[in-house]
Parts: sequence; structure tokens; C-alpha cells
Amino acid sequence: MTIPDFPLGFYPVAILAILITGIAKSGFGAGSGGVAVPLMSIFIAPPEAAGIMLPILCAMDLFGVHAYRGKWSSAHLRVLLPGAIAGITVGAFAFGALPVNAIRLLLGLIAVTFALNRWFRVTERLAARAATAAG
Repeated sequence: MTIPDFPLGFYPVAILAILITGIAKSGFGAGSGGVAVPLMSIFIAPPEAAGIMLPILCAMDLFGVHAYRGKWSSAHLRVLLPGAIAGITVGAFAFGALPVNAIRLLLGLIAVTFALNRWFRVTERLAARAATAAG
């Protein structure tokens, strides 16, 4: 097995991206955890960036699951699970079928969409409207 030959600029960006992800996972990042793969994809292929982040995220999630054991909501899980499964399926297909630059474009669009949503609070306003209409 050979060590990958990444560009020199990748390493400081990867360190920063992993640090930001860790801060976001601890609750202080205000939704900035999704920036690691798009940042790293500037220097390397997105599937490689996702492959680097996956074990790190899994390790972080083990600690999160342990911290919140017994405090989860089955009602919320039933609502979230279908969308999660659909997203994972579409993402796996996209990573396998699309060229690297198309994946970079999609990652950029998703990151910008999430940032704009956070900034303009679109989903919060939609949820508030749905709650007042239902109740």
C-alpha cells in the first residue's frame, strides 16, 4: 500500500476541516460540520475526501450515541429515517456514476444551499408555518 501524494495545500485545509467538524459535533459549530468534504474537495477528489472523513465521523458518532443513550425519540426517528435512506442511496449512486467535477459542483451547491438556509432561516420559517397551520 502506498501513501497518497496529495498537494501540499491539502494538509492545512484538512486539519482545519477536521477541527471545524470536531467543534461542530461538540455543539459549538452552529451547523458548520458539513464543510469538511467540500473544503477538502478543493484539493483532492470528493470520494477521497469523503473516505478520509468517514472513519473520523463514525468515531465521533460513537461518542455522540453513547452520550445520548436512552434520550432519543422514536417519533423523530420515523420521520428522519426515510429521507436519510433516500439521501444515502442517491449519494452512493452519484459518487459511483458522476465524474469528479460534477460531484464537486454538487457538493458546492449543497454547501451553499445549507449556508443560505442557515442564514435566511428558511426551514425554520416553514416549520413555524406548518406548526401554526396544524395546531
